[in-house]
Parts: sequence; structure tokens; C-alpha cells
Amino acid sequence: MTPNELYNTYFKDFGARFYNDIIYQYRIISLEHFPELDAHMKTLKDKNRIGDHPTFQSYMESRTFNLPTALPGAKNVIVIAYFKPHAEVQINHEGKKINARIPSPYFDDFDESLIISLVRDEILNDKTKNVLFTHSIPSKTLAVSSGLACYGRNNISYVPGFGSFLSLRTILTDDEFQEVHWGEMEMLETCETCEICQKTCPNQAIQTDEFVLDVNKCLSLYNEINGVIPDWVPVNAHNALIGCLKCQYPCPANKEVIKFYKALEEITEEETEAILTGNPNEYAKQAIVDKLKMGSIEEFPYHLKTLQRNLKNLL
Repeated sequence: MTPNELYNTYFKDFGARFYNDIIYQYRIISLEHFPELDAHMKTLKDKNRIGDHPTFQSYMESRTFNLPTALPGAKNVIVIAYFKPHAEVQINHEGKKINARIPSPYFDDFDESLIISLVRDEILNDKTKNVLFTHSIPSKTLAVSSGLACYGRNNISYVPGFGSFLSLRTILTDDEFQEVHWGEMEMLETCETCEICQKTCPNQAIQTDEFVLDVNKCLSLYNEINGVIPDWVPVNAHNALIGCLKCQYPCPANKEVIKFYKALEEITEEETEAILTGNPNEYAKQAIVDKLKMGSIEEFPYHLKTLQRNLKNLL
């Protein structure tokens, strides 16, 4: 189905909107709430409820509720969730076709300029207002605090209709909205009596008593960075070319939306061999980058090491 067909046959019923192939929902939060959100994050850190893995800590250090100085007159932040299905790619290897999955966060989709156009045309309806794209504000916390999303037991954010297959973007603006959103952080209602993700996780990273993931046990963390996968990770845990979908695939909240996915162009025998040997020529490098939609050619040397290790685990 085309994005427009998907919108009209499924997502429209959930109050989603449609703009240039983007199926989205949004909320607006006043910056007056940022001190409260910052205090919440500090409380989690003080209680050691955030993983101490160095890589994860580096992610958290780059996320803050301190406002960027580039837009000093900012008054509100718009948090946008747009539907982003996982991707699937066929990999040719020794005469066989292996179907590999790539979770939503690990491949490129819309250019940021298109999101800015969406904000100006659909949300602000005013091209004169100042807007600023920011990656430093914790978007998941904003989404849940605004009522746009709920936390799942697996600590992933869920949006009605989208399930957990989405991307979050935050945009600061100096516009003054009549209606802003704020509320208590809530868990997904489905999770109250469901433990499927907890039982499915091969590393027991999902806890029963609170919705805070044990990051140090999460396969996604190890599967997205270079290095050796810990030997305590079981062989059958590997399920994606990068990241992990173990807890999202069987989730009841994803029962319908899991049917939609983005089919990528298949990887040839030669390109598979280039990944496995870690020695692709320039043509193969560009082909792999274009097909997997995983960053730029300049970033490829780093991604190649991760792909090489993960593909070997899948095979």
C-alpha cells in the first residue's frame, strides 16, 4: 500500500494526520515544564534507574532539558510522532535468500527539512514563525508527558495506531499556542496484565516491578555498536541486522501495525560477501549504503564492522 492508502484505510481512525507521505500525530508542551522534566531525569539518575553502560551513558549525556541558545525567544516545543515501520531486506548468501529485519530507528527516512515544512504548513500555519529542530531534548519523555505516547513494559514509547513503530522529532518554536498539553506519565493499558515482552526477551532485560529497562542486558545496545557481543547473550537472541525486535514483534499493541513494513532492495551475493569479508570496493560500499539506508558513505566504515558481526550471527 502507498502511505496515502495506509492512512485512509487504517491510521485515520486513530486521529493521525497526513502530509507528503508522513503519517503523524503531535502535541505541544510549554517550556515552563522543562525544569520539572529535568528534575524527573535527575531523580532517575540518583536512584540508579538508568543503565551505567558507557555507551548508553554517552547517549544520556547528550540529552538535556537545557534549551539551545539558537532560538532565545522559544516558548513551546512541538513533539511529533510519525509512523515508521520496520524494514525488511533479503540477503543473498550461498544460493539462499535470508530475510533480515531492521528496526525503525536504524535506517533513514524523511529529510528534516520536510518535517520543518510540515510544522510550518500544518501546525503553525504561519511561515513567519521561528522554528528550530533539536536533537538534544529527550523526545520520549516529552511524548509521554504530553499524552502523545505511553510507556510500554519494555520501556519503549507507544502511540495509538502506530504501536511502537514510530519516530519522534522535537521542534522549538516562538509561537504562542492557545492549547498546550501536559499530564502524568502513563503506561500502556495493555501492559497492566501482559508480560509477553518480559517472557520473550532472551536476556531478561525487562523488569516486572517497574517500567525501567535493564539497559545492560538489552541486546539492542550491544547490537548497534562495534565490539564483541557478550558471551552471555544466547545464540537464538539474534533476530535483526542491527538492534532488536524480540519484544516488539509479539506485543499485542503491535498486532495490526506489525503487518506493515518497508521492503528494501535486496543485497546481492557479491554485496553480502563484501560485508562478511569487511573489504568492499567503492561500488559495493555505495550500493550497501543506498540499499540499507543507514547513514552516509563517510559513516560506512563504522557501520560495516557492526553489520559484519551481526550478519555472521544471523547466518
